[in-house]
Amino acid sequence: MRLPEGGAIVGTRERFVNGILTAPGGFMRLDKNWMPDLSFTNQYEADRRGSMTIKLLKGGKLLVAGGFTKMDGEDFPGLVQLNADGQIDHSFHCEITTEFPSRPVTDFSIQEDGRIVICGTFTAVNGFKRRYLARLNPDGSLDDTFKSPFIGMDEFQTHHRIPIYHLAAMTSASTTDSIVPNTIATTIPPETILINSMSYHVGVAMIQFTGNANKTYVLQSKDTMDATDWNTISTNQANASGAGFFRDEDAINHPSRFYRIATP
Repeated sequence: MRLPEGGAIVGTRERFVNGILTAPGGFMRLDKNWMPDLSFTNQYEADRRGSMTIKLLKGGKLLVAGGFTKMDGEDFPGLVQLNADGQIDHSFHCEITTEFPSRPVTDFSIQEDGRIVICGTFTAVNGFKRRYLARLNPDGSLDDTFKSPFIGMDEFQTHHRIPIYHLAAMTSASTTDSIVPNTIATTIPPETILINSMSYHVGVAMIQFTGNANKTYVLQSKDTMDATDWNTISTNQANASGAGFFRDEDAINHPSRFYRIATP
C-alpha cells in the first residue's frame, strides 16, 4: 500500500513448512527513500490460500482484512485495525464467523463518515447473522441499519421447494379452481420437490428439479393466474436419484407464463 508522504507498507510471508496451511509473516513500512522504518513492527499468521487487503484510515490507522488467523499472537479471523506503529488497535473489535477461513473478508470500502462496508465469505458478524455483506461502525460494531440482501443455501432451498399434488385425485371442478383443494389435502399428503434451477435460453424455458426416484411428473402452465385451465406441456420421469428436467419450447410465444408440477 502506497503512503501519501511516499514509501509504502508491504506485507510479507515466509515460506511454508511441511505443507501447513498457515505461515508466519509481517508488515514492513518503508519511508519515502524506501528504507525500512524499524519503529513499525507486526507479525501475523496467514493462510496460504488467501490474500490480504490493507487501507489507510483518516488519522493514520490501518485496517487489514484477509486470510490471516492471528495478529501478534492474538486471534483475529479476517479483520483487524492497527495503530500507526503497526500494533493492534484494541478499540476496534469485530468478530467474523465464516466457513472458509482462507479469506473471510475479501474486500472492504470506507465511507466518508468512517463506516466500513465489508464483503466476503462470512456468515455472521459480532454474533449477528449476516451473509457476505455487512456495514460496520468505525469502532467495528455492526451497523444494524444496513441489511444484507443475501441468504444462505439452507434458506435459499426453502424458497425453491413447491408442493406436488395428484391430478387424478382432483375432481373436474376443483382442477379449475385451485391446485390445493381441501379434499386432496386431507386424503393424499402432498410431496415436495426442489427446484434446482429455472432458466430461459433462446426462447426455451428449462426447469431442473429433484423429486422422488423414478417417479413421473407433469409440467403444466397458464398465461395468467386467473385463467381457468392449466395446459399440459410435457411429462417426464425422474431418474434413479430423483433428478428430472422439463423443457417448454413454446415459452417464446408467451409474454408471461406460470408453471405448476403435478403427478398424473
